[in-house]
Amino acid sequence: MLATVAGSSTRAPLLCLMLLTACTGETSETGGTDGVANYQVNLRPVVPPNQAGLLQSLDALQLIVEPQAGDPIAYDLEGSTDSGDSAKVSSLPALDEATLALKGRKGSSIIAFGRSAPVTASTGEVDVNVLVSELDKLGLLGGLPEARWLGQAIALGDGRFAVLGGTSNGSTSDDGGLDSIAIFDISEPGSDLAFSTAPDILAPLNEDMAGRAAFTATRLTASHQHTGKVLIAGGASDFFSLTTGTEALSLWDPETGEVEILDGRYEKLGRVMSHHLAVEDAAGHVVFVGGLGEAYTQGSTTYWSFGEYVAVFDPAKSEIIAEYTFGDVGLDGDADPAFNRGAVARLGSDGTLVCGGNPQSTTQTTITAECFLVNINGDIEDVDDLPIPLMDLQMVTLEDGEVVALGGYTAEVGENIETGTFEASPYVFRFNGRDWTDQSDNYKLLNARAAFGAAALPDGRIFVAGGTYQGRDVLWGSSYATACAEIFDPESGQAVAIDGCTENSDSASLETRTAYPMVAADPDYGVLVAGGIDDSSKPLDQTLLFVPQGIVD
Repeated sequence: MLATVAGSSTRAPLLCLMLLTACTGETSETGGTDGVANYQVNLRPVVPPNQAGLLQSLDALQLIVEPQAGDPIAYDLEGSTDSGDSAKVSSLPALDEATLALKGRKGSSIIAFGRSAPVTASTGEVDVNVLVSELDKLGLLGGLPEARWLGQAIALGDGRFAVLGGTSNGSTSDDGGLDSIAIFDISEPGSDLAFSTAPDILAPLNEDMAGRAAFTATRLTASHQHTGKVLIAGGASDFFSLTTGTEALSLWDPETGEVEILDGRYEKLGRVMSHHLAVEDAAGHVVFVGGLGEAYTQGSTTYWSFGEYVAVFDPAKSEIIAEYTFGDVGLDGDADPAFNRGAVARLGSDGTLVCGGNPQSTTQTTITAECFLVNINGDIEDVDDLPIPLMDLQMVTLEDGEVVALGGYTAEVGENIETGTFEASPYVFRFNGRDWTDQSDNYKLLNARAAFGAAALPDGRIFVAGGTYQGRDVLWGSSYATACAEIFDPESGQAVAIDGCTENSDSASLETRTAYPMVAADPDYGVLVAGGIDDSSKPLDQTLLFVPQGIVD
């Protein structure tokens, strides 16, 4: 077979056209044409607008055919896609749910990569778009249909990303919650790289109120009747709402678009939860922890109650199989047994690690170093506390099951942060199963930050984006937001900036200073960064894609 890759001499800044043509087919040993394939694939590389010159900068481009079974087949595409010359490769096979990848080289280094959705072609003509991005850089996408923060970004496992709910309001209001779901398919991008709004909508908070913020969305990966669905738990009508929290659990099926309120009732969680944390453990259970609970009134004033609730949900049984209050297990020492704005992570096969946060007190606002483990049986175990108190930190699970804690606001034990400013931490700590390793003299982020996004990468590094480098308002403030992003290597302890950036940069890796960005990772396609709020508490519609070097190594 022969494949011709023809370049366009009048290419627009974002895309060109490559024609892959299988025109003769391979013959069998008996002289038949069992392997005949006559097809044309119109392959269009689409490039993020902030990387418009990427294809022109390449010294070589390689096509990789990745079949469902067997080894990938590589074809060097010789010739210039700018000049209109053709590049020819031989023995292009019929395509049966194969992905097409493009690797771009400069010198001996691979600097660009993109991968299509699965393609089937043996006859006829097929159009395929491939998003090609510069490796270890952030590429701009087309933006969200609505600016938002305090929603959830999730990878659906097939090249699609979903951004669910959130609020379009950055001030203290009760009416900004969104019920929409925005979808971007990295494996089949449009030429404008735009998100679409799915026809599906989130289940309402209750019988009277749609729109949802400060909830959790967990894609279920264990084997049971709900595998691949997204479990949506709790939330409120807006980030500052005192009276609209919900106990509802619902399932969204990205394949069918169906949304189901479990048991057809809004009290499935057992407690009101918003701003809480959730993670799927190694047993396939989903563990919910902390956040904010049901509001209460003293005199004429309504207050938040901090989340004192720990619940373990079994999707296979569709029921809560264990529940506790922090007071039940004697945690938090002298502090009141409830917390908000800590972090959770799967701790290998042991269970779920829960650390840090802002414990409830009637007299002051403090930060805790407390940690505990919810094991896979749903029981609570005490473990080593963080080396320092931390709030609005991130914890990331590594491939070996160990957990890394990064950044966060910090203060002295018992220090009241209700007034004045409080600092973000640059430190990184590693949990080896029962103890934290304090290597703070050597393990540091380049930029101290809290209220940021983070994700583990397939090569073992950790992606870190946005956040704030100093706190002033304990109610999710963003005055000191940063536009910086960096990569941290937990093995070497070294951090590398994605772009040159300082705390005072108005734009750098991100489009603008961004606190509380939504981040989700797909090991085959990259990391999505979406939304957040800027340093004036304005919700953002920005979307960016980070494609790590480890995807092609």
